[in-house]
Amino acid sequence: MRTAKNRLIIKFALTGAVGTALDGAVFALGLALFANATLARALGYAMGTSWAFAINKKWVFRSNAGWSRAIPFSLLYLTSGSLAVALQWWVSLHSLNLSSTLVGYFLTVIIASSINFLGLKFIVFRS
Repeated sequence: MRTAKNRLIIKFALTGAVGTALDGAVFALGLALFANATLARALGYAMGTSWAFAINKKWVFRSNAGWSRAIPFSLLYLTSGSLAVALQWWVSLHSLNLSSTLVGYFLTVIIASSINFLGLKFIVFRS
Protein backbone atom coordinates (compact mmCIF):
# COMPACT_ATOMS: atom_id res chain seq x y z
CA MET A 1 0.00 0.00 0.00
CA ARG A 2 2.74 2.44 0.96
CA THR A 3 4.65 1.70 -2.26
CA ALA A 4 1.56 2.28 -4.41
CA LYS A 5 0.91 5.58 -2.66
CA ASN A 6 4.55 6.62 -3.14
CA ARG A 7 4.37 5.68 -6.83
CA LEU A 8 1.21 7.75 -7.24
CA ILE A 9 2.85 10.78 -5.65
CA ILE A 10 6.01 10.34 -7.77
CA LYS A 11 3.98 10.05 -10.98
CA PHE A 12 1.93 13.10 -10.01
CA ALA A 13 5.13 15.00 -9.22
CA LEU A 14 6.72 14.04 -12.55
CA THR A 15 3.60 15.01 -14.46
CA GLY A 16 3.48 18.21 -12.47
CA ALA A 17 7.15 18.95 -13.15
CA VAL A 18 6.63 18.71 -16.90
CA GLY A 19 3.40 20.68 -16.68
CA THR A 20 5.10 23.29 -14.52
CA ALA A 21 7.98 23.55 -17.00
CA LEU A 22 5.43 24.09 -19.78
CA ASP A 23 3.57 26.57 -17.57
CA GLY A 24 6.82 28.37 -16.73
CA ALA A 25 7.92 28.58 -20.36
CA VAL A 26 4.58 30.09 -21.36
CA PHE A 27 4.73 32.40 -18.30
CA ALA A 28 8.20 33.63 -19.34
CA LEU A 29 7.10 34.07 -22.95
CA GLY A 30 3.98 35.91 -21.79
CA LEU A 31 6.07 38.23 -19.61
CA ALA A 32 8.37 38.95 -22.55
CA LEU A 33 5.52 39.55 -25.00
CA PHE A 34 2.98 41.33 -22.80
CA ALA A 35 4.95 42.59 -19.76
CA ASN A 36 1.95 41.57 -17.66
CA ALA A 37 2.53 38.94 -14.97
CA THR A 38 -1.17 38.31 -14.37
CA LEU A 39 -1.92 37.60 -18.05
CA ALA A 40 1.27 35.55 -18.37
CA ARG A 41 0.28 33.51 -15.29
CA ALA A 42 -3.19 32.81 -16.70
CA LEU A 43 -1.81 31.68 -20.08
CA GLY A 44 0.83 29.48 -18.49
CA TYR A 45 -1.68 27.90 -16.16
CA ALA A 46 -4.03 27.12 -19.06
CA MET A 47 -1.26 25.31 -20.95
CA GLY A 48 -0.13 23.36 -17.90
CA THR A 49 -3.73 22.42 -17.13
CA SER A 50 -4.33 20.97 -20.58
CA TRP A 51 -1.24 18.78 -20.17
CA ALA A 52 -2.27 17.77 -16.65
CA PHE A 53 -5.70 16.48 -17.62
CA ALA A 54 -4.43 14.18 -20.34
CA ILE A 55 -1.51 12.72 -18.39
CA ASN A 56 -3.17 12.51 -14.96
CA LYS A 57 -6.22 10.77 -16.40
CA LYS A 58 -4.34 8.07 -18.28
CA TRP A 59 -0.99 7.61 -16.55
CA VAL A 60 -1.16 8.84 -12.96
CA PHE A 61 -4.65 7.86 -11.84
CA ARG A 62 -5.27 5.27 -14.62
CA SER A 63 -8.84 6.38 -14.99
CA ASN A 64 -11.04 4.74 -17.60
CA ALA A 65 -13.66 7.39 -17.06
CA GLY A 66 -14.72 9.24 -20.16
CA TRP A 67 -14.41 12.89 -20.94
CA SER A 68 -17.18 13.54 -18.40
CA ARG A 69 -14.37 13.82 -15.83
CA ALA A 70 -13.23 16.92 -17.69
CA ILE A 71 -16.02 18.90 -16.00
CA PRO A 72 -15.00 18.30 -12.35
CA PHE A 73 -11.35 18.50 -13.44
CA SER A 74 -11.99 21.89 -15.05
CA LEU A 75 -13.83 23.14 -11.97
CA LEU A 76 -10.97 22.03 -9.73
CA TYR A 77 -8.30 23.59 -11.93
CA LEU A 78 -10.40 26.73 -12.46
CA THR A 79 -10.59 27.12 -8.68
CA SER A 80 -6.89 26.51 -8.04
CA GLY A 81 -5.94 28.49 -11.15
CA SER A 82 -8.05 31.46 -10.08
CA LEU A 83 -6.34 31.36 -6.71
CA ALA A 84 -2.93 31.19 -8.43
CA VAL A 85 -3.70 34.13 -10.74
CA ALA A 86 -5.17 36.19 -7.87
CA LEU A 87 -2.10 35.54 -5.73
CA GLN A 88 0.20 36.45 -8.64
CA TRP A 89 -1.78 39.65 -9.13
CA TRP A 90 -1.48 40.49 -5.41
CA VAL A 91 2.29 39.88 -5.48
CA SER A 92 2.57 42.06 -8.60
CA LEU A 93 0.72 44.90 -6.86
CA HIS A 94 3.21 44.90 -4.01
CA SER A 95 6.37 44.45 -6.01
CA LEU A 96 8.21 46.06 -8.85
CA ASN A 97 11.05 43.58 -9.21
CA LEU A 98 11.47 40.29 -11.01
CA SER A 99 12.61 38.28 -7.97
CA SER A 100 9.33 38.94 -6.13
CA THR A 101 7.39 38.04 -9.27
CA LEU A 102 9.25 34.72 -9.43
CA VAL A 103 8.68 34.03 -5.72
CA GLY A 104 4.99 34.65 -6.33
CA TYR A 105 5.06 32.26 -9.27
CA PHE A 106 6.63 29.43 -7.27
CA LEU A 107 4.31 30.07 -4.33
CA THR A 108 1.30 29.77 -6.64
CA VAL A 109 2.69 26.51 -8.05
CA ILE A 110 3.03 24.97 -4.58
CA ILE A 111 -0.43 26.04 -3.45
CA ALA A 112 -2.23 25.06 -6.67
CA SER A 113 -0.40 21.72 -6.91
CA SER A 114 -1.41 20.75 -3.39
CA ILE A 115 -5.05 21.61 -4.03
CA ASN A 116 -4.97 19.79 -7.37
CA PHE A 117 -3.47 16.55 -6.02
CA LEU A 118 -6.06 16.29 -3.27
CA GLY A 119 -8.91 17.17 -5.63
CA LEU A 120 -7.80 14.72 -8.32
CA LYS A 121 -7.25 11.86 -5.88
CA PHE A 122 -10.41 12.25 -3.82
CA ILE A 123 -12.90 13.84 -6.22
CA VAL A 124 -12.06 13.75 -9.92
CA PHE A 125 -10.38 10.36 -10.43
CA ARG A 126 -11.43 8.55 -7.26
CA SER A 127 -11.81 4.85 -7.72
